[in-house]
Amino acid sequence: MELLETISSVLDELQIDRNGTLITALSGGADSIALTHALLKLGYRCIAAHCNFHLRGEESNRDQRLVETFCSSNDIACHIKHFDVNEYQLANSASVEMACRDLRYEWFESLRAETGAQAIAVAHHQDDNIETFMINLMRKTGIKGLRGMQSKNGFIIRPMLRCSRKQIERYIAENDLHYIVDSTNLQNDYTRNKIRNIILPCVYDVFPNAQKSISGTMEILSSADSFIDSALSSKFAEYADGNSFRISDMVNNEGFQNATFILYEWLRRRHDDDSICSRTNDILASKQTGRFFPTKQGVYVINRDILEYYDNSSTDASSRQFPFAIRTIDACDFSFKDDANVAYFDGSMLDGSGRLWSRHWIPGDRMRPYGMKGSKKLSDLFCNAKIAVGRKEQIPLLMLDDDILWVAGIRRSNLYPITSNTVKIIEIKYLT
Repeated sequence: MELLETISSVLDELQIDRNGTLITALSGGADSIALTHALLKLGYRCIAAHCNFHLRGEESNRDQRLVETFCSSNDIACHIKHFDVNEYQLANSASVEMACRDLRYEWFESLRAETGAQAIAVAHHQDDNIETFMINLMRKTGIKGLRGMQSKNGFIIRPMLRCSRKQIERYIAENDLHYIVDSTNLQNDYTRNKIRNIILPCVYDVFPNAQKSISGTMEILSSADSFIDSALSSKFAEYADGNSFRISDMVNNEGFQNATFILYEWLRRRHDDDSICSRTNDILASKQTGRFFPTKQGVYVINRDILEYYDNSSTDASSRQFPFAIRTIDACDFSFKDDANVAYFDGSMLDGSGRLWSRHWIPGDRMRPYGMKGSKKLSDLFCNAKIAVGRKEQIPLLMLDDDILWVAGIRRSNLYPITSNTVKIIEIKYLT
């Protein structure tokens, strides 16, 4: 039995214990029926998990009945879960496909934890993986997207990724197994169905060996991804330090093209946010200290030759790590705004090698306020501004190295004043 041998080989490679229990995602279709039957034949203890999404009326109930009959005939436990997909879509702004995927895997994991099963076996096969490859190819993706699904991802295992749909069909016929056909698989309303029913048949017509070639390419890419991961880890250790990245050092040592890839991967691993990853070239090309690159939870700011990240995910503005927005304005285009939450400085402020950062008040802090002679305690400034005692620790200070440039919203220092000789003006806005 070709399919049995392939599945057995994969499970051995994944070091799946034959004495342990597996949850099988059993939809009632040919793929999941074949996988569950093969696992039982190989001696694994199985628990079936069936999702009824109630999206196809009586068909959904028909699928459930077939699964229950199959489980009863093979003496395996059967768990049924009913879902309200529409409710989940509305609450999460998700497509039908994504809603079903999220609900399904969340329940599988909870069931695994409840039963103590060692893994969750899903019936994705070689044809499914090629469809995933094609879908990712049409989107912006890296090597990880083009390597397709993996045989193991956490507690999810895919023992049939090396099996073709034709092999599964032969196994079904040889063992006289009953299964259902999801009528939506024959419709072209979804992206994957269009790939499966329209695009790939045309590809196979022109390139008869394409299935084998694409699968081979994905295996090569998977090996390349593993190698690159190792190489990237050493580069991250060389240039990254916590939330900062030495971009100029990297460009000088690695060249712009390699540096672009290294930084892209560093950002991608830190953020589920393509908007920041897609700006890698802008970040590396920028020489403007203080330039900001926002993410969903925070902001990256260029401080001289270093890219620094500040997590501003807190809803409390006073607790943000860097609650300021900075931009440079040509003096000829400057128009003063009388706003306590905006401060202006001469552009030379960012011409040196100082580090622009933010912190909160420390007892004993002093600064030289603009328009005054000598220095003044910040505690006195807070008192004059009638700031409540408990609030002064929440007001951010804009720092340049050890110098206090601005007590946000209250008073700026006399450092870097705008004069008639000012060419560039730095506008800093307090993000309240």
